[in-house]
Amino acid sequence: MLKFIGPSDFVARLGGDEFALVLSEVKERTDVDRLAASIHASFQEVMTTKGGTYQVGASIGIALYPESSSDSESLVRNADSAMYEVKRNGKGGVRMYRITP
Repeated sequence: MLKFIGPSDFVARLGGDEFALVLSEVKERTDVDRLAASIHASFQEVMTTKGGTYQVGASIGIALYPESSSDSESLVRNADSAMYEVKRNGKGGVRMYRITP
């Protein structure tokens, strides 16, 4: 995961198996899309240990400031909402939070 973040970004564990990645210097939305796709792809790799072979998945929800919200609590809630939308549709994917009119 660390290979995906820059010096002014940070990762926080929210609890259980949920993490937040805060990117502080996003220039283009396509940068976020590309990064999310790279992170998701990295979870598709099979890991082998002495105990066996494992593969984990990732359901990624994204919320952008200020498009998705202007405060941190709502941003996290909206990213969480997008993540659960991924999970409802079969798990393992990426979804951008969108405000619906």
